Amino acid sequence: MDKNLKVCLNSMSSTNNWLIYKRRTNMSEKSQIEAQCGSCRGTGIYIGSTEPKGIGVVCLNCGGSGKAIIEYVPFTARQKRSDITTVRLSQGSFILTGVGSTGTEISYDDFLAGEMPQP
Repeated sequence: MDKNLKVCLNSMSSTNNWLIYKRRTNMSEKSQIEAQCGSCRGTGIYIGSTEPKGIGVVCLNCGGSGKAIIEYVPFTARQKRSDITTVRLSQGSFILTGVGSTGTEISYDDFLAGEMPQP
């Protein structure tokens, strides 16, 4: 069953500032770290293109604390999928250069053993 992994971007835990990632994992294994807020660079004050010179606003992403609290599930091993039998490379996601799979096919078991498909 899918679980939600939440990454808190606000020390005040406002619902509007949670990013939710779908994960197939046990959430009881989650860890937490504090990181510098990427929006205000740890200052708690944001200065955007609409703020007049010398005026800053309280950062909406960290609530002025300067920090982001990140909850995550530590990586222990590659997770297995039961719905895959064959693996190929991706062409990417830019529609003008092509999307979908490309290259040689390998079995999923070979992929799990460390082999990679060739272009």
